[in-house]
Amino acid sequence: MSSAPSGSAVESSPVSMQAILHFLRMRWMTIVATTLVAGALGFLYVATATPSYSTSTLLLLNRQTSGTDVQALEVQASFIEGQLEIANSFDTLASVVKKLDLGSKPEFQEEAPSLISRLREQVAPPPAGSSAEPAANPFQTDEEIHVNALVTALRGHVTLRQIGQSAVIEITASSSDPYQAMQIANALADEYIAKNISMKSSGARTYSEWLGRFVTDQQRELVDAANALSQFRATGDPRDQFKLTELQSAAEARKTLYETTLTRFTEARQQISYPVSDATVISKAGLPLSKSHPRRGLVMAFTVLVGLLAGLMLAFGRHATDRRITQAGRLGAEAGLPFVAKLSSSKSRLSGRKTPVALFSEESQQSGSSLSRDVAELGASLAVVRHVKRSPIIGIVGVEPDVGATTTAFGLARQWADTGIRVLLLDASDETTLSRLLAPDADFGISDVLDAAESFESTVVWLTPNFAFVPFGSRTGATPAARVSSKRTGLRLQDLKEKFDAVLIDLPAVSASADARLIASSLDGVVVVSRYRRTSVDLAVETVRQLRSSGADVLGGVVNFATKA
Repeated sequence: MSSAPSGSAVESSPVSMQAILHFLRMRWMTIVATTLVAGALGFLYVATATPSYSTSTLLLLNRQTSGTDVQALEVQASFIEGQLEIANSFDTLASVVKKLDLGSKPEFQEEAPSLISRLREQVAPPPAGSSAEPAANPFQTDEEIHVNALVTALRGHVTLRQIGQSAVIEITASSSDPYQAMQIANALADEYIAKNISMKSSGARTYSEWLGRFVTDQQRELVDAANALSQFRATGDPRDQFKLTELQSAAEARKTLYETTLTRFTEARQQISYPVSDATVISKAGLPLSKSHPRRGLVMAFTVLVGLLAGLMLAFGRHATDRRITQAGRLGAEAGLPFVAKLSSSKSRLSGRKTPVALFSEESQQSGSSLSRDVAELGASLAVVRHVKRSPIIGIVGVEPDVGATTTAFGLARQWADTGIRVLLLDASDETTLSRLLAPDADFGISDVLDAAESFESTVVWLTPNFAFVPFGSRTGATPAARVSSKRTGLRLQDLKEKFDAVLIDLPAVSASADARLIASSLDGVVVVSRYRRTSVDLAVETVRQLRSSGADVLGGVVNFATKA
């Protein structure tokens, strides 16, 4: 990919599809790594967590209805709520503990505090005057305290609920042992029914005792009423029918009340001998065949989702705070550059196995490498400068060392030369990379040419009929850029315009040398080179500002080693 306009609406829009794809391409490793870590933690939890099995017993309660429909519903709801409380009461659970001897089960034995519990106590100790353990009741025996602890533990293993608006309640028990889970659920149902029967029997006994006393009283009053009626008939005035009727009515009323009370007393006695529970087991708990906890699929899906969201958040945070150059449009917009070209990377470039000369060899050009195409587009972006300014002198300068400015200068010169343009490439970089590669045996260079213009022809190295090169030369005295800026040289850069269609100068990085700023005003333009995902946008913007303040016409920018879009 090549050049991108500095004000590209596509790249500058934070919500465009291209921006989203760029974000994913840049941060996919962070997202994937975070997701994998979360998934690994979820797998570790699933692999090490103690499995739990659950099973349920279903009970049907006898409906307690009376009055209107609304009243019946209220009575039914209150009745079921009360039955649930009875089933979850201490007495019922204690009976289950004793019946199943849960105190001997490892799952219900008291364990040492976990590491997390100890850390929580260290970080947030309990308030003064309180204790992590409840205060022992001095009136309780050790056995009672032990039973209390077991009942508390059992409550964590059972769940009771009403199914919808029906009269069915569900008792669910969980345990690491599937057989024990089944035993707990069934034992709790049995103990609840036994408790219910016991409560009804106890209530019936109390009611029966009261009715017994009431029957005795009613029997005595009935005898008194019958005696009064007999005595009146024997000794009373036969003509007093009103009195007779009154005594007969009283005797009949006492008889009816006595018979009713006697019937209820008989029924109460029967409830004591043959009590009936308010609940009926409609489905006993069976042996669970699969684990209810942890749910592998759910845990893994949840941890992967959390990891993905965390990875996206982390990646977004890094992306938002990353000031490195990752988009050509961003650099162009913040630095105010007319264009920014991207030169793609390759394994050989990143590893440094190929020199700038090898990268633009005839074989590479013929194979149509992406780098060659990118440099061609860079040349096309600078073609306007060649037409506007006759035989332009352009400096190629890096924001910092090792950003590929030398490769860019050589590639651009080679590309223009291949199109028939007479190009001169000057090596003014103190690294002298091009001089060592193209003219390793040269005794003279640009410094000598600046002293004596007549030595130019003997110093220049013709690489192709259209491609000339002048090496760095000796390192004595001031740098070539400093010499040119002094304007006291035997050869002026402007003199080279008569011999070449374009002059390119490989300059040292701005952050490492002042040469680019010194020579900036003597050039027709400067191209600033940065490196993808290494050069800071702020440093690049500051470099452009310094060059412009030195009188340079910054033609555009280059982002080197960019990934392919």
